[in-house]
Amino acid sequence: MENSSVEHQALAVNGIHASTGEPLLKEVTLGQIAAVACGETRPAAEVEELRRWSAYVREDHLDTRFQIDLRNLAETGWGVIFPENRQDELRDALAPLLALRRSQAGRLQENRYRELVYRAGDSKLRFLGRHRVSPGPADPDLLPYYLLLVGSPEEISFRFQYQLDVQYGVGRLCFARLEEYARYAAGVVAAEQGEIPATRRASFFGVGHAGDAATAMSLKSLVTPLASRLAERHGDWTVETVLESAATKAALAERMGGARTPAFLFTASHGMGFDPSDPRQAAHQGALLCQDWPGPLAWEGPIPPAHYLAEDDIPDTAAPAGLVAFLFACYGAGTPARDSFEMEGDRRPLAAESFVARLPQRLLGHPGGCALAV
Repeated sequence: MENSSVEHQALAVNGIHASTGEPLLKEVTLGQIAAVACGETRPAAEVEELRRWSAYVREDHLDTRFQIDLRNLAETGWGVIFPENRQDELRDALAPLLALRRSQAGRLQENRYRELVYRAGDSKLRFLGRHRVSPGPADPDLLPYYLLLVGSPEEISFRFQYQLDVQYGVGRLCFARLEEYARYAAGVVAAEQGEIPATRRASFFGVGHAGDAATAMSLKSLVTPLASRLAERHGDWTVETVLESAATKAALAERMGGARTPAFLFTASHGMGFDPSDPRQAAHQGALLCQDWPGPLAWEGPIPPAHYLAEDDIPDTAAPAGLVAFLFACYGAGTPARDSFEMEGDRRPLAAESFVARLPQRLLGHPGGCALAV
């Protein structure tokens, strides 16, 4: 009976449809999700690797093969992966950052700094095989633990990214213009060389809409306990919470390049979703729905831009330099062209092509000073 009860437990799902004001996904149960997962078809090699990795992570382990300090690039290594045929222009744009990382990661052994190329259609296993690396704990002498993908998800796929992220520390830079890559590189170098004042202030931003199980749960079980734990463990940090009625669009803008921008920002909210045919999708998909929206009990119909914060709400006069932001929201990082999960044997289309969300791009490439990470 207990297992049956768990199987039928309903899950609160993030994401609100901009045109209807309704949840992006209907209520689902653990049993339905398990059925979808068990019915998916994946390459045999990928399934076997995930099975081995699942067994591995149940044991005491490190992220890398040796007992190394994950905060020391000379021990972990650092590498950059460019899309084929664009490596020269992207390398030039990122030159200051690459020079800094080479000096840091290559300090003990030169090969712990690497510049690599992704070939169209590469799977993780094909990429690793080309560099004579097998799946398993990362060995920095074969391939650096930290890897930066440079380019759009059409150039280097999301699937490759999250497969690689099983065993490596993977990030991505994606901008529309080379000048934004150059801006970001200069901003990171300036921050690491002490040119940007470091303030130990953290903000935790959490909305809580009446009658909305998803935001009620994230507020109670995620935002509030995270803020409390950080305050307890790091007394040298100033920690603020911006919750429920205080979690407005204006308050969030103040913390994304405004007068109250912290060193670390954590947000939990619904992300905005748009149909593939909607001309607003590219600019506003993944925008953060704030407390300005009254919630499902008091609102019906389309969600106006006044209720959510998008990339065009961050003006050129903003200054997000030095910010590290963690945005917990549906589509907050980006959108694949098709849903990653098969429903009734089909992966539904989500967008004309895969893309990175504009809000992170705006913060990371901002002309008034770049965020360090989103």
